Amino acid sequence: GFTVSGAAYESYAEHLASHGCVVLRYDTSETMRNPISDTISTCFISALLDWVSTHPVLRDVVDPTRCMLVGHSRGGKISVLAAAQEPRVRSVCLIDPVDNTAFAPLAIGYPSAVAALAESSQRLADPTTSPSSDLEVRFARPPPPIAIIGGLRAADCAPTEANYRRFFDAAPGPAYEVVLTEAGHFQYVDPEGLTMMQGLACARGPIDDAAVAAIARGLCAAWAAWTLLPDGGPSLRAGPGLAGV
Repeated sequence: GFTVSGAAYESYAEHLASHGCVVLRYDTSETMRNPISDTISTCFISALLDWVSTHPVLRDVVDPTRCMLVGHSRGGKISVLAAAQEPRVRSVCLIDPVDNTAFAPLAIGYPSAVAALAESSQRLADPTTSPSSDLEVRFARPPPPIAIIGGLRAADCAPTEANYRRFFDAAPGPAYEVVLTEAGHFQYVDPEGLTMMQGLACARGPIDDAAVAAIARGLCAAWAAWTLLPDGGPSLRAGPGLAGV
């Protein structure tokens, strides 16, 4: 998430690792006053995969060609943009993702991930469609399978015009959506990793924070198994799915 440290997602890392995933978290020097553009942020993903591929220890235990990106809030947008340009990304799990908003408008360096997904869907539906010249980022191949979880109480920090539903509606599939009707935007993360200001920035719903995070962690682990393991493919044949909790 924007300016949120990797410590806020420690429980996700531990849960995925317990299911056999090698998990890599990272922090940046980004601040509210000195943000890093979306396009530069996506470059970090490729650089990290390159680093894993050449690390003297990790390169022997990690297959960087089977990568799933997990992103919360703006990190969900970055995950989609990175998947558009990085063929090693095989799967994406988005946690209450946010695309361009009034606070982060469409501009050079800040492209729309939803628009990239929508354009890809259009070209898959009609292969004769010419690639749009208006997009800064587009998919050169079909997007990877995308799982999305979002909350109905998150509109204060994830506006409806840029929220999880926009990502799901734009995704060509396989895509799966889970909706938590009582969850706020920051209820997905580990509160110990948030600053006081971040903890107060977004409203919370009546559902327990621990329950929200547990559901999101379970979705990410299941999606990793379905999309990355050799025997996980058949579970995706049903096509797009929608669930409400």
